[in-house]
Amino acid sequence: MATAKQKAFISDVIEQTNLLNIRHNDYVTQFVSRANEELYSLLADMMEVCEAVWESDEIDLVKEGLRKSLRIDFGIKTQKNSTLTALIIKRITLGNRQIVHNYAKVIEAAASAGVRSTGLVDYIKEKGSIDAIRKNITKAEEIKKAAFEQKRRVESMQRALIGKEGLGYLEFSNGRKKVEAIASDVEFTITLSHNRNGREKILATLYPSSNLQRACLEEYLLACSVAAFFDSDHFYDICKDQGFNVDIMHRWMRDNNLHTDSEVSELLKRVGLKKKNSVDVTDVVAEVS
Repeated sequence: MATAKQKAFISDVIEQTNLLNIRHNDYVTQFVSRANEELYSLLADMMEVCEAVWESDEIDLVKEGLRKSLRIDFGIKTQKNSTLTALIIKRITLGNRQIVHNYAKVIEAAASAGVRSTGLVDYIKEKGSIDAIRKNITKAEEIKKAAFEQKRRVESMQRALIGKEGLGYLEFSNGRKKVEAIASDVEFTITLSHNRNGREKILATLYPSSNLQRACLEEYLLACSVAAFFDSDHFYDICKDQGFNVDIMHRWMRDNNLHTDSEVSELLKRVGLKKKNSVDVTDVVAEVS
């Protein structure tokens, strides 16, 4: 149990924190909040300058004039493909690339949302802060980039499958050897079959659909990314994490003539994926899942 002296010392510390808490709250209210208000107002004025140029017929001339002024007056070189927004902010703040980038992202995001300079302050407050807007934009860009990469991998897998040796040929009971229902935006026929008496009996072919084809290719790509580790000590855990049964996965590999991890890795390499080391075995799976 604390002594009276110790209790007094603790009380003194608590009292000091209370006093400093009041001072800190005053600081946030009087300085930080006021500074944010002033910064938001400055950004609104910067956006007003941008709007005046956006609505003119002189965008290219103004950009060149700003680049020339930055170079001659301040010794600052800028890229020829710099946006008008970035150049205006650079000329106003003379700040580093990160400051210019953050401010420009806020103004351009507001403009894309149909917000005018007169509403920019309220727009920033509604979104939380300049940093919150920046993070949301960065997240959206990362999602967009990931979607683009996945689309590229699926298209690469499509080409890789078309170019590889097939598993065999189908022959219908009426003598036909191909499916007639094809579409210009679909490369593959999706067939439903059922194992009967040790043979695959074709029961139906699905209506051609680019969305269904993409879903099938994504599933095939994911299965390949897991199969690439079948010789790894982590194979069982990776299968479990991705919802695959390890025994069925082995049979699936045999069905697809993928007998070694090197064969699967080679197929993945053709779509831009590489097998990672044992420390990061799930990275390649995460990229496509």
